[in-house]
Amino acid sequence: MDTVKKTLLFFCLLLILISFFGWNNTIELRAEEPRRAIVSVEMVLSGNYIVPKINGWNYYNKPPMFNWIMVLFFKLFDSFDEWVVRFPSLLAFLATAILNFFIVKQFLKKDEALLSSLFFLTSAELLFYGTVNAGEIDLFFSFLVYIQVMAIFWFFEKKQFGKLFLISYLFAAFGTLTKGPPSIAFQGLTLLPWLVINKEWKWLLSWKHVLGIFAYVMVVGGYFYWYSLDNDPLPFIVRLFKEASQRTGLEHDFFNTLKGLANFPFLLLKVMAPWSILIVLSFRKGVFDEIRSSPLLLFCVVFILFNIPLYWITPDHKSRYLYMFYPFFFIILSFLFLNANTVLQKWKSYIFKVFFGVMILGTFVFIAPPFIPQTAGLPYIGLKCVALILLGLTMIYAFLKYVDYKIYLFILFIFLMRIGFNFTYLSVLPIESDQLVYHNHAKDILKITEDEPVHWYGIPYTYLKPTGSSGLFEFENVKITTAGLLAYQIPYYITKENYHILEFSPYFEPNQFYLARADELKIQGKQVKVLYSYQDKWISREIVLFKTDAEGK
Repeated sequence: MDTVKKTLLFFCLLLILISFFGWNNTIELRAEEPRRAIVSVEMVLSGNYIVPKINGWNYYNKPPMFNWIMVLFFKLFDSFDEWVVRFPSLLAFLATAILNFFIVKQFLKKDEALLSSLFFLTSAELLFYGTVNAGEIDLFFSFLVYIQVMAIFWFFEKKQFGKLFLISYLFAAFGTLTKGPPSIAFQGLTLLPWLVINKEWKWLLSWKHVLGIFAYVMVVGGYFYWYSLDNDPLPFIVRLFKEASQRTGLEHDFFNTLKGLANFPFLLLKVMAPWSILIVLSFRKGVFDEIRSSPLLLFCVVFILFNIPLYWITPDHKSRYLYMFYPFFFIILSFLFLNANTVLQKWKSYIFKVFFGVMILGTFVFIAPPFIPQTAGLPYIGLKCVALILLGLTMIYAFLKYVDYKIYLFILFIFLMRIGFNFTYLSVLPIESDQLVYHNHAKDILKITEDEPVHWYGIPYTYLKPTGSSGLFEFENVKITTAGLLAYQIPYYITKENYHILEFSPYFEPNQFYLARADELKIQGKQVKVLYSYQDKWISREIVLFKTDAEGK
């Protein structure tokens, strides 16, 4: 590797570390982050690591593997802070890229391996959403799926079928304990077609395959055995299958499913931008023969074709559900980019013109923040924007001068955009967003309650009727009841500060602080002295704080 490329990669690495880890405490937890965090916090405080709980009541939507990892980092850093919540997924994200590089370079060129990992790190969805909301489960889950799936390919190529089955099934088990049934589908829909295509299906009947299944059953079954010692595991299992089936077309009407089918390709193009533009390089004669000639490229195609339909047929499209497919798409796109034939060189020149236009627009967009009211008051915003513009212009100059390094300079520029995003959007979001208000509400509540416990009063929430269904399956006499719904930021920020689990109760106890929905108190005819109130935007209800008297009223 020459000196220029090494220099560019060094600066890429530097910007990766700064942009990903430098702003992790800037915004409060949002989206699914506080839900993952509060389960983990309650595990630490209760000492119960087997049964996931929220507000002291059983939580059924996700198994606890991700929470165990988060707990490990809580204890390692002795902190429940936001940056610790987000740290495990960011490490998993970087580990996916690093592992991808070392695997791909064994089967393709080193530059193809490097670019596929850099494409993964700089896809717009991951760079500007996934790594910002890193407290969510999906980056970590995708890391487990990557290892599970790549173990099938890696050990198949080495003809080490014992390791193939053992390791892939172990990581399928870890994935199941992270997000439920999807890992089972990934295992079957990858392993079966790959062995059949390569005429090695007989290994499915081997004792080594049985050993892999046994390892899966021992890990997953072992967990549910421990769970069953104090709790009925059936509601948990039913809810996990319900969560999985809701992501498919099994529980949606035909029209919405058809609409989802039509929208899905456009979603893929959007979430893999800017690298989705490289798909045009596949429109050439002989490209499929080239892919078939490479075991790794063929495997990527097989994995995508057999697994992505499960996500394609659902109208409930969320881009974070697709993270596990990104590395496999980018392996193919990096190959197409570096192996474009003479005919497609003209298309590559058009692509670079698009990239050049993005660099121009991206650079001069930083003229605006010092003059926009929302961002004008940020510390040293003018100086920061001038520095970003100068760095952008430097990269544009290098992009035009060093023709052989255009793709690496554009990648470096994307990381610069993430730094600018942190300086502007992320820095102003806590001030301007009407959604990021829960941390302040928690602070106000804690000023009143000080170190005393706070409870959550209300009507328990029931997920399923006594006769429940999950896609094609029916479950008789299953009733799943959890704590009443409350934006999870509130229990996270209160518990984080006072170290008391914000327990849910349908009853009052004497001399205790309670949060409750104002409408439920009114319906029940309960008169309370309101000490504080706020609007919970997640459930669209007013929440009030009060304290019961010595008689529990």
